[in-house]
Amino acid sequence: MLALATLGLAVLCARVLDWQRPRAVVRHGYRQAFIIVSRAPGAVPLLLVSTVRSCVQHACLTYLAAYFTERFDGTTAMASWVRFLGVGTFLLANLIAVAW
Repeated sequence: MLALATLGLAVLCARVLDWQRPRAVVRHGYRQAFIIVSRAPGAVPLLLVSTVRSCVQHACLTYLAAYFTERFDGTTAMASWVRFLGVGTFLLANLIAVAW
């Protein structure tokens, strides 16, 4: 069902959106983009903290999946579900936090 919705959205965007590049937009290289972003106030600490936060979340979910697999003699499918539900919970929490 999700694949069909994604395919439908892709077809809709391909038909509706303009395929031309915007005019008067300066395109920067990969390294130049990092330099531009680093000039923004608070950008570097924000990137560092968000990267560490994401690493800690994934480490926690990995440990939790392994713990449940060992503790309850689970299968790989159970570990996958633990990770899937954990990541989904983090995603919803982030979306709710951004909305408020």
